[in-house]
Amino acid sequence: MPVQAVILTAGEGTRLRPLTVSRVKGMIPIANKPILEYVVNALAKNNIRNIIMVVGYKKERIMAYFEDGTEFGVKIKYVEQKKQLGTAHALIQAAELIKNRFLVLPGDNIIGPESIAKIPRNDKSDASILITNSDTPSKYGVVGLVGDKVKHIIEKPKITGDLLTKGVPSIFSLALWEHHEKSLSNIISTGIYQFQPKIFKYIEDIMAEQKYNISDLFQYMISQNLTIKGIKTKKWADAVYPWDLLEMNGVALEDIITAKSGRIEHGAIIRPPVEIGSDTVIRSNSYIMGPVVIGSGCEIGPSTCIMPSTSIGKNVTIDPFTEIKHSIIMNDCKIGSSSTISNSVISFGSTIGSHFVAESTKQEVKLKSRHYEIKNIGCIIGEDSIIGHNVILNPGMIVGANCKISSLNKLNENIPDNTQVM
Repeated sequence: MPVQAVILTAGEGTRLRPLTVSRVKGMIPIANKPILEYVVNALAKNNIRNIIMVVGYKKERIMAYFEDGTEFGVKIKYVEQKKQLGTAHALIQAAELIKNRFLVLPGDNIIGPESIAKIPRNDKSDASILITNSDTPSKYGVVGLVGDKVKHIIEKPKITGDLLTKGVPSIFSLALWEHHEKSLSNIISTGIYQFQPKIFKYIEDIMAEQKYNISDLFQYMISQNLTIKGIKTKKWADAVYPWDLLEMNGVALEDIITAKSGRIEHGAIIRPPVEIGSDTVIRSNSYIMGPVVIGSGCEIGPSTCIMPSTSIGKNVTIDPFTEIKHSIIMNDCKIGSSSTISNSVISFGSTIGSHFVAESTKQEVKLKSRHYEIKNIGCIIGEDSIIGHNVILNPGMIVGANCKISSLNKLNENIPDNTQVM
């Protein structure tokens, strides 16, 4: 029977706030396509066309975009996880539709079709995991291998959290964590698996013990001496936090092909690869150096500079003398003249006045109650925010959705959703 695939896309993506206020993480655009679309395309290119999407949070956006999958060359059925308890709980929602060996994929990763092709269709193991190397393994589940067999999976962030919860002072927990880190590899799980239908019995077993995640499932399978194969890949990208989207965007832009459907005025310079959508105008004396993708219905310039690893969505206006580099500007945004934007993400429908500055540098970013040191970060701006003229955002600032910031402000702290700064 044909291979089936289950895409897990029910979660709220709270660590990506404010970018997930009105949409699931998988519907965030990367190189002007929803992350989920890369997953669907990778499956279709491997002739895996029977897809089940497990939806929940903001499910309507997903279902309206993909419908029954015909436009994408696949057949999609939807099941709902009404309460987001965990990834294994999400998976079991699809149990009645599974007929044979199947793949499981997260709906918020970019995976290349060549990576899906590495998973053998005739694998006789009880399960297999697509694994890869990571420079930041502490964000993921670290996989221990003997040959190609998985012998342990350690959720590294959870270890430190458990120590702190039990009252171990942070200095000691971090020291213990450093000891663990030195003894572990940088091989991580991509969250892409192959299972047999009998897996649902094991999920029922762990759920009876109030365990709901696939990481719990694998620990249980290992304890039962079941065979789990690790399959290595390279082409994979994930976004855990808002700034990770910039790296993911850069990965996706590696594959764009120059296409100029819009109008390019005399004196504008285009250095490929650059993709320009229909009804877009690139005004004179503008300079665009790829890889860059610009959607349809945009107006760029004149005398505007767009530098590499930048995605600009549909119906975006960028006024003269503005420079944008290594950034994501989503649909329906307007950027005023003489602005400078670097290593930033600006969400749907935001309006920014002239002489706006969001320069980037190495910075410590505060997200909720935790601090993260980022190598090169500008700003994150949530959807439908309005920023006045001559506003400066210090590197690492996060502006929530539906905010209003008056002109002549310099911000050095995060702004929550629905806030007005006078």
